[in-house]
Amino acid sequence: MPTQHFPSIALAAAYLHDVKKISPNEAIIVCPVDPYVDDNFFAQFNTLAAQISDAAPLVLMGIEPTYPSEKYGYIIPRTAEKISRVVTFKEKPNLVDAQKFIDAGGLWNGGIFAFKLGYVLDKAQKILGTASHEE
Repeated sequence: MPTQHFPSIALAAAYLHDVKKISPNEAIIVCPVDPYVDDNFFAQFNTLAAQISDAAPLVLMGIEPTYPSEKYGYIIPRTAEKISRVVTFKEKPNLVDAQKFIDAGGLWNGGIFAFKLGYVLDKAQKILGTASHEE
């Protein structure tokens, strides 16, 4: 989860839990709001949420790159399967390295990820010292 965005994600999670009374076991999906996508994109959210488990408490959706870009981070999956564990992330590489990541099966990191609400509340408590919307 991008660290610069974590405080706002934690605040939203606390709001969902404290104000809207959403269960800590509810799947939450975070995604950017600025790109144009068709309805098939949203259909993938159920698949993304279904992958959440104790062994994978944070799951993300990679985007197949169409060209090497310095504007995106890259996800390097362990396998070429549709669902795979991640080996590593590379944040906004130069064009030469971006092409290497694509050649190795890397995916763009579009900032789309899912977790159980309680996972972020626990992280907020550990990292920020609070998981409450009221404080």
